[in-house]
Amino acid sequence: PMLRSSDLIHWTFEGDALPTLPRWVTTDVWAPHVARIQDRYALYFAARQFGTAGFAIGVATSDSPTGPFDGEREPLVSGRGFVAIDPFVLTTPDGQNLLYWGSDGAPIRVQRLSSDGLSVRGRSQPVLYPSGREYEGLIEAPWIIHHGDFYYLMYSGDACCEPDPHYAVLGARSESPFGPFEPLGRPILEANDDFLGPGHNATIRDASGQEWIVYHAFDRNDITAQRQLFIDPIEWVDGWPRVNDGKGPSTTSTEVPQAHSPPKKQDAISWFRRERLVVHPHL
Repeated sequence: PMLRSSDLIHWTFEGDALPTLPRWVTTDVWAPHVARIQDRYALYFAARQFGTAGFAIGVATSDSPTGPFDGEREPLVSGRGFVAIDPFVLTTPDGQNLLYWGSDGAPIRVQRLSSDGLSVRGRSQPVLYPSGREYEGLIEAPWIIHHGDFYYLMYSGDACCEPDPHYAVLGARSESPFGPFEPLGRPILEANDDFLGPGHNATIRDASGQEWIVYHAFDRNDITAQRQLFIDPIEWVDGWPRVNDGKGPSTTSTEVPQAHSPPKKQDAISWFRRERLVVHPHL
């Protein structure tokens, strides 16, 4: 499902991005990431593959960010179990398209893509391994942003969807998109008294230049046990991203994302306090 918003607070449902599945897909399509490459939009996604016990990463294209997207006939990357999931694509300042992915106790990996983003080039290489640190027995959901002199790898671990999830957003940085990445050593976002299992984040930069982290989490008071969509501002402290001063997902805010035509400040604040960002329940 696709959602549209002009302010990242109020959302409308736009329809199904991938109404016709590629022939290699059986079920369990998730973790979409859309990138603008050349003059088209490429939707990268994970799905269970026909004839195997494993998952794979595919790509579909459209002339519009709202699709519909037309899937390629074969997957880009395949793997055992659910190793090949959670794709993210970075276009570097020198024009390289890089595909990151990983999960299931394996390292997060990177591989070059073709100029049109529709095929892989060369061999993949690991950029970060699971470790004995908390939340890092399984690492997944890579997202990279370039800030200052570093590439920052945000990732999640390690149990997103159990009845009592043990899941958080973590960070590492490198001067190269190929690593090696130095881990921060503590979570950027973890559970607090109000919310459980924050993770699988994205980031955006609003019209004022402020960066925001967008992610999902469970509300401890929501008996439906559906993950919901959250957004918090990112602060940069001593060269690392920080969210809500390390206290987990926020419950109130005096900041809102700035659109190109922002509302009056007081109106925006009242909207943000009144409206919870809730995605379509199937997301």
